[in-house]
Amino acid sequence: MRMKLYLLLILSVCWFSPAYPQSASKSTLVGNVTNKAVVGGCGCYFRFRGQRDTGEYMFYEGIEKQTGVWMNIDGRDVKLRVINDWGSRERERVGSRSRRNFAAQNISVQSTYVVTRVCAAADEDCESHDYAATFIVRKGKRVQTAKAVGVCGC
Repeated sequence: MRMKLYLLLILSVCWFSPAYPQSASKSTLVGNVTNKAVVGGCGCYFRFRGQRDTGEYMFYEGIEKQTGVWMNIDGRDVKLRVINDWGSRERERVGSRSRRNFAAQNISVQSTYVVTRVCAAADEDCESHDYAATFIVRKGKRVQTAKAVGVCGC
């Protein structure tokens, strides 16, 4: 009887505790960028891992400064600003890692990139590298980690 009472007490604390955000876990924070006018040209394009390349991207960063960095966060396209950048200043190779942080209003995004393909030295037509990425997006108390794959180049 005492064991059942302890079990019931533990379950009720876990179930009704404010530290157990039931509603936040059911909603998706990160989606695909909907405004196709902001996505195009040379830059970095990332789609959710496991998603086919259909031209839908969850992250876009243009090479041109005025193009900016875009993500769809909480149902709307958000232009992010770069906060800081960590990476090797050496030539990238497969396995190279880099990190960047972005922000906008009450949103922060931490990204980690790992190079998965580089151009062969003899391939003069190749102008891009492939990456695997992890984006940790925070908006208020909500947090979502999104795994992605993408390409940077022209």
